[in-house]
Amino acid sequence: MKARGMGEALIAAVLLAGGIAAAAVLMRAPQTDDEHHEHGGHAHEIHEEEVLEGPHGGRLLEQGSFAVEVTIFERGVPPEFRIYCYEGQQHLPPDQCQVQLTLERLGAAPEKFTFRQSGDFLVGDHEVHEPHSFVVEVDAASGARKGHWRYESFEGRVVLAQEVARQSGLTSATAQSQHLGRTLRLPGRISARRDRVVDLGARFAGVVREIARAIGDPVARGDTLAVVEASQTLSRYAITSPLDGVVVDKRVAAGETVDAGETLMVVGDFSSVWADFDVYAGDFGSVHTGDTVLVRGGAGDSEITSTISYVSPLGDPHTQTTMARAELSNRLQQWKPGLFVTGTIALDEPAAAVAVHASALQSWRGGEAVFFKLGDVYEARPVTIGRRGQEWVEILAGLGKGAEYARGNTFILKAELGKAQASHAH
Repeated sequence: MKARGMGEALIAAVLLAGGIAAAAVLMRAPQTDDEHHEHGGHAHEIHEEEVLEGPHGGRLLEQGSFAVEVTIFERGVPPEFRIYCYEGQQHLPPDQCQVQLTLERLGAAPEKFTFRQSGDFLVGDHEVHEPHSFVVEVDAASGARKGHWRYESFEGRVVLAQEVARQSGLTSATAQSQHLGRTLRLPGRISARRDRVVDLGARFAGVVREIARAIGDPVARGDTLAVVEASQTLSRYAITSPLDGVVVDKRVAAGETVDAGETLMVVGDFSSVWADFDVYAGDFGSVHTGDTVLVRGGAGDSEITSTISYVSPLGDPHTQTTMARAELSNRLQQWKPGLFVTGTIALDEPAAAVAVHASALQSWRGGEAVFFKLGDVYEARPVTIGRRGQEWVEILAGLGKGAEYARGNTFILKAELGKAQASHAH
């Protein structure tokens, strides 16, 4: 059986924050077989103590001629402890060996494992959950032979003095229930209200004798815009504005002949306009009539709060969206039809049972992690993420309610782990 180096290496990393130098200590995990480097487990760096490696690539623990080999196997199955027993160089049948194993994780109650026979080894009674960072205590017996061992197997740990953490912009918080304040952003555009834009046509065929207003002129309800002389009666009649607004189009000139019903001018009232938003299929259930919407954009990046007054029951076959509409007051004429805007709706959702601040999240080993904190010790905990808000993130697994965690400049902790070049290939 081959001896390999292991141990706990303490590496001082000098951190400069605001001109103040301080030391951060990375607790490095030894190369242990319970991280099972031969079977897609954990690979670690720099070893100082001597450990014994067993035939299955596990950590070999010896008490005289009696020995047990502890591995964590995770190829094609959830990580599980597998234990082999030996007398001298001889492998003992698993039914001749009794083993109990206890894990002591940072900030958690001891976790006990019992074992049953499976093939030529003993297998633990439940999964070895991440992180694989703990103190291991093993008790084993085979007949009169007995052994007791205790060793450390740490990964993803950093020790950082609180003053150094403070100077580095690192703070802490408690994972707790939290309304995420999630919002939905919708692209949209300003459009004129169809009920406030009027085409004014000739009532009878004739000749336009007078044009009283030009494009862009403001008009009041009842103002004369044009005068037409009817061809049959030669009597004149006025084309008047049915509303307060502005002339947006003029399609004839004085002296032209027009047909009955032909549009002469278009008048629009833009003191109130519509903001029409595109709602994508995945968000259909999140937008409702009565929702408050914050509209941004328009002329000069204006901002206004309104209410969704209409959600179309129809979908657009080309964009696969439906339309949600809000009415905007436009007395200052900053919301000009045709301009793009963005609508933001606060989603009415239940609070997350466990949430952390977004600054707590760091990418780690192909996933995301939060640094659990206990005193000066920080440990990367892989987490399962649920809903995300702008400031808060829901945690579905990996960190319990009430746990203290690091937030703020958590990059400093990730950088320390990067210096150790720890890897974890699954």
